[in-house]
Amino acid sequence: MDCRYCHSFVEHGSQANVPSANVCWNCHGPNKVQSDNPKLSPLYAAMGIDQATGAEMTPVPLEWVRVHKAPDYVYFNHSAHVNRGVSCQSCHGDVNNMKVVHHEESLTMGWCLDCHRNPEEHLRPIEEVTNLDYDVEEYLKANPIKDAEGNAIETQTEFGAFLKAHWNVKPKESCATCHR
Repeated sequence: MDCRYCHSFVEHGSQANVPSANVCWNCHGPNKVQSDNPKLSPLYAAMGIDQATGAEMTPVPLEWVRVHKAPDYVYFNHSAHVNRGVSCQSCHGDVNNMKVVHHEESLTMGWCLDCHRNPEEHLRPIEEVTNLDYDVEEYLKANPIKDAEGNAIETQTEFGAFLKAHWNVKPKESCATCHR
């Protein structure tokens, strides 16, 4: 499932946003995906329905558990990364394979700087940024690309370097980039 279905602002703003109960309800409402799962009772309550009985009740807002949080002194813009070919998986891990979403990467300053210094390892085509099943080798087999010398690009590092040059990606490393 595309990350943007739930996190609809990720391409347009600094925040990835948390979906409203209505967005969740589109897939998890009655007679839909795992609609009888008791873990969805907070969603039913948010929609004003007692999951066990189906009776109407006063809606109770969903209380989301925040998994990823940068410290208050750090500014991170999701859209700046997503719109330059950095996948959600680079920071959040393989959320599509997690039983319970958890904090996969350290997200420390050093970890972020490593990526800014070597973005080649994380860049992918914009149309593949939210594809959680993306495989660079499969992509390059289906979409052959040659470097400036005419050699076939075959690895993530080569493809990332190509995309970095093609898009003129120059990640900043100054303190003011993240500390505002």
